[in-house]
Amino acid sequence: TSVIYATVIEESLEQGSAPEAVNLEALAVSLQGISGSETMAALKEVAKIRRVLTAFAGLIGGDALMQPPAPEVLAAESGRVAPLLVGSGGMVRSMRMFFLKQLERNHGVSFVRSVLQQPPLRDSTWIADWRASADAGFIRFLGHNALPRLNPLASLPSYAEARAAVSAFLVSGNTSELDANVAALRDGRGPPAAKAALVAALFYEVYLLAVLPAEGSAMESQAKALRLWLRTSPIVTSFVPAQEVP
Repeated sequence: TSVIYATVIEESLEQGSAPEAVNLEALAVSLQGISGSETMAALKEVAKIRRVLTAFAGLIGGDALMQPPAPEVLAAESGRVAPLLVGSGGMVRSMRMFFLKQLERNHGVSFVRSVLQQPPLRDSTWIADWRASADAGFIRFLGHNALPRLNPLASLPSYAEARAAVSAFLVSGNTSELDANVAALRDGRGPPAAKAALVAALFYEVYLLAVLPAEGSAMESQAKALRLWLRTSPIVTSFVPAQEVP
């Protein structure tokens, strides 16, 4: 319903909506647990952003019948749009994904991956923030050509549960939650299966990403925290011998 409402508002907006006209404070919320008037206000701003991002995606993608805009024009517009996509709260990630989908819809996945690694997007503050985050999905997307395209580990018993536990930690950094998830895996599937699945998940979700540039990133910090957790967690030591822990 929210998406439909935002789409209807977007279609009613005039062409050429300005990024500066968006009320960012109205977007720094979750749509759950707020009043109806606050929800409507937030959705109106979402509609404005969608209109702005659709236009920007068109500018980035270009038009075969028109001369592509000059690099300085693209850079200037990128700077105007960047504040809409900076941060980690509220609806920021959804707006980022919306923008990427607009690019992908018109030009394909390879084009999206390419433009994200070229100016002006490569130098945008929101791309830098996203790179520095522990968003494994985005990191994998950017490094697609350097990573295996298939995951042969996916068929391992209990792998899906182990991967979900590791992925959740990479986002939250919550070792208590990780302990609880791994303990549930150990108790539900048995120590041998839990150990194999956890090793496979750590390899695929963390170790493989070492082939990508990540120095100083949140992913690197989370990987260090995982290594510490492996050495010190009583849950891990309850079914993994100390000599097998890196």
